[in-house]
Amino acid sequence: MNITFEGPMFFSTYDETAFFEWIENLDGFQSIQGAGTALTLVISEPLSYESVRSLLTLFRRWQIEISNLSHLKNSENADLSLWTRDLSTRPIA
Repeated sequence: MNITFEGPMFFSTYDETAFFEWIENLDGFQSIQGAGTALTLVISEPLSYESVRSLLTLFRRWQIEISNLSHLKNSENADLSLWTRDLSTRPIA
């Protein structure tokens, strides 16, 4: 499965390293390639609930458009609040 998205802005070399290490540690990771500012992630199917959750977290943390993952949403992972909730949103006490 290919997932193409606009790459994030990195604020340091460490930031960039952390991003790519996270991607490379995803279950089913095969490769990631860049063309201009776009990145294409190649990952094996089927994706587990945890893999989808990790991708959503990664995209939210680096402010990547979530709609790039919309084709992964199904009845097994639709309950993940990260589909609609930004990580910067804190619960009201």
